[in-house]
Amino acid sequence: ASRKKDNGYWETTYYQFFDRNANAVFSSSEITKASDFSEGLAPVRLSGKGWRYINDLGHELKVLNDSLEHAEWVTSFHDGLSLVKVVSR
Repeated sequence: ASRKKDNGYWETTYYQFFDRNANAVFSSSEITKASDFSEGLAPVRLSGKGWRYINDLGHELKVLNDSLEHAEWVTSFHDGLSLVKVVSR
């Protein structure tokens, strides 16, 4: 995400993901929030798309239906389950 700072310069924020050897694996400026990887997946909030899950290469997975885009928050998987708080509209 980019935003103009008070001093007139643009600031770009992005998430960068590393492997256990501190090697950069991928980065994304589309991600606005992210949680921990667990069981091979991490929940991320994508700008304009809502919550999704990505794998360890940064590929978006279609794990759940589109109701996830209305979720307030999503947790990492633990024992095969993830908790999702969805706001009814």
